[in-house]
Amino acid sequence: MRKTHQLLTLLSCLLFIVHHSNSQSIVSSVEKDYPGVHTVVINGYYSQVEVIGSSTSTVHLKANISSSLHPYLTIHHKSENGTLSIEVDQPKSNPDNTKGLIALTVPSRTNIVVKNTNGQVILKNLSGTKQTINTTLGKVHVENITATLDVETVSGDVTIAGLKGQLQVSAQLGNHVLRRITGESTVNTGRGHVSISEHSGPLKVQTTSGRQTIKTMKGNMDLVSTEGDLTLINIQGNINAESTSGKVNIEQASGILTINTVAGSQTGKAVRLTGNSSFTSLSGNIYFQLSNTQNEFSFLMNSKSGMLKAYSNTGRRNLTLGSGPININTQTASGNQTFH
Repeated sequence: MRKTHQLLTLLSCLLFIVHHSNSQSIVSSVEKDYPGVHTVVINGYYSQVEVIGSSTSTVHLKANISSSLHPYLTIHHKSENGTLSIEVDQPKSNPDNTKGLIALTVPSRTNIVVKNTNGQVILKNLSGTKQTINTTLGKVHVENITATLDVETVSGDVTIAGLKGQLQVSAQLGNHVLRRITGESTVNTGRGHVSISEHSGPLKVQTTSGRQTIKTMKGNMDLVSTEGDLTLINIQGNINAESTSGKVNIEQASGILTINTVAGSQTGKAVRLTGNSSFTSLSGNIYFQLSNTQNEFSFLMNSKSGMLKAYSNTGRRNLTLGSGPININTQTASGNQTFH
């Protein structure tokens, strides 16, 4: 009985030690105001970064870092010549026991540069010249920005809600949602889906693996997909789309179309062509319902294997039809073609 009691006491002590060794405590913190700042540079590590623009004239910094294993970690901060620099020490080992928060309220016209390793980045209500985010691992959320925006991430979802300015997004892994964008945008991603809505301005999207969904767009588009479907709805502007493996679906569009697929069908519904357009597919059917009248077109259709149909006219291998001002050139190796 006595031995049992000793074992229970020892077990309780061990559990107490384990619990307290894993619990995190604040090892460094700061809360300070900085006047006269026009640029903030943040180098975070295992930290959540939050920057909110407001009508204030000073920068308010509130930050802390917690760790159960690294009591030496420090948040460094200094202001010099209008630039506030904030940097978090990196743990020498086992960084998973580290967690930080860097929160700032800044004048809305402040320029922000964030480099963060393992942590979410949030930017809201800013109108400086340029906002820059570079993350290794963590989500990015940007809202209500009037400035050039440059986002680069290795792994993490990117959400942008409300931007007026040039946009550059580069990511290796993650899903990206962009909405209410006015300006020229370029999105390059490795593996992940891209969803864009309410975009006004030129748009370039390139994905290696993942769907592209674009809705309510005004402006010309250049889209490239290695693997994944392209879905385009309510588009006003020229569409240049290339897909190696995936379908191209277009609904309610007006513009010049240049569509090229290797393996995947091309379909269109309520599409109005405003200039010479071409459709090419190595393997896949082409089917378009056009809003134009037939006498607007001159068709030059070719297929090595597949039926050809333009309105009520049909053929195999070659079909030439019409004398309208808009040329439609098509080419398939294997697949049917229908325009009506």
